[in-house]
Amino acid sequence: MAELLRTEGIRKFFGVVSAANNVSLSFQEGVLTSIIGPNGAGKTTFINILTGHVKPDSGKIFFKGQDITDLPVHSRVQKGISRSFQIGDIFPKLTVKENLAIPVIAKKGKGMSFLSQVEKDREVGERVQDLMRTVGLEDKANMEAGFLSHGDQRLLEIALAMASEPSLLFLDEPTAGMNPVERVRILEQIRKLSQDRSMTFVIVEHDMDIVFALSDRIVVLHRGAVVADGRPQEIRENDQVKEIYLGEEVL
Repeated sequence: MAELLRTEGIRKFFGVVSAANNVSLSFQEGVLTSIIGPNGAGKTTFINILTGHVKPDSGKIFFKGQDITDLPVHSRVQKGISRSFQIGDIFPKLTVKENLAIPVIAKKGKGMSFLSQVEKDREVGERVQDLMRTVGLEDKANMEAGFLSHGDQRLLEIALAMASEPSLLFLDEPTAGMNPVERVRILEQIRKLSQDRSMTFVIVEHDMDIVFALSDRIVVLHRGAVVADGRPQEIRENDQVKEIYLGEEVL
């Protein structure tokens, strides 16, 4: 499998706290990877570094063989790296269709009013329709995003992250705050998208049921360092991981 992204010796300190401690990892095309670890392990900081929201103190990041360590967020998006956030980032007063039109138009470099383009521009309309169909929101196209269920809002956030047509998509706690029914639904959508191989997912998640059901590979962080990296069964049986989680969540 082709390597998409590689880090070499990434370090990041906040005062005396090490949020990333010599992290060297690679992410392969088509391999759904989950990053787990207890609170404060450095998971979100690591994703922020990879996506350009936080600058590392030292180390290198390569995407498709190119050094992107110093590139800003928008340049990484243009190259094919996208993400969703723990906190929702939608336009609640706009419809689902209008929310998705904004990044689609930005991606295509069109300058007209997005409200007119989503209705009149066939290329924009087809891409928006495809995104809604992909995440299962086609029947809610004209609903204001603020009235969607929490689960549907998270699906919309994933669709927004997908609108830039990334080859690598980071999802930060995609099931946070969901009820069990919503959690299963979003799990099924992520699995389907991953199996389609249209893009590669890296997920930060606290729900161990989802992690072990969904992942091809699991990376465990603790105090900013990688303490385990392997297939779900290998992580489940890892004594150091059991110790970190007090033998509870990974059993």
